[in-house]
Amino acid sequence: MDAKNNGSNDSHPVANSLAKSRILLVDDNDNIRAVFQEGLERRGFEVIPAASVNAALNLISTEKFDVLLSDLHMPNAGDGLTVVSAMRHAHPNAITVVSTILQSAMDSTIRNWMTRVEGNEELTAIKLSSQDRMGHLPLLLGELVRRLHLVPTTQALISKAAREHGVLRRKQGYTIAMVVEESRILQVTIFETLQNNLGKVDFSSVLLDVMAIADEVDSQLKQTVLGFMEAAPLKPVSLSA
Repeated sequence: MDAKNNGSNDSHPVANSLAKSRILLVDDNDNIRAVFQEGLERRGFEVIPAASVNAALNLISTEKFDVLLSDLHMPNAGDGLTVVSAMRHAHPNAITVVSTILQSAMDSTIRNWMTRVEGNEELTAIKLSSQDRMGHLPLLLGELVRRLHLVPTTQALISKAAREHGVLRRKQGYTIAMVVEESRILQVTIFETLQNNLGKVDFSSVLLDVMAIADEVDSQLKQTVLGFMEAAPLKPVSLSA
């Protein structure tokens, strides 16, 4: 990302690096759009909201923006990519936030994760279909993207999807070590996605995003292990007469 520091805001590192920036906020959900606009404006940003792809395209063609924050599903999957593409052409120096990069590259991230897993003898010792192997990833990555939409100091939330994944992995015959290994591969794959998109990120704020990613993946792993342990059958207790 290319960010311009046009002011000072010592209360928040990201806000400090992007002070006075104009943000185009695109989301077809009125409540989400209102929450994001209020939070960003409190941190000193100028926020221009758009409720549809057409509204966003019109704004991009007539006004100047420094930052794009866009939902990619409005309402259909991939609609937001039209906005991202238009912004890149009209305002090549505008920022595309890390959450948008991960959301738009979710399919390729999952494929890359699967390739790494298929090359891991420990994990492939358990024979699973592709869907059984990677069916949990869209939910976990979706939670990660939502986490990146929050302020960096936000604590990781309890992940029901991760907990259910742990229960499933126990039934499929995984060990805890295997659960940890596939989580490690997920984190490596996510960082590889960011590495492949370095030209689109702002180095003044990307470290905070990386920290949030690591924290969220670790939190999901904890929930997965808890679910795994909950699924463990209880050993029968024999009482002596």
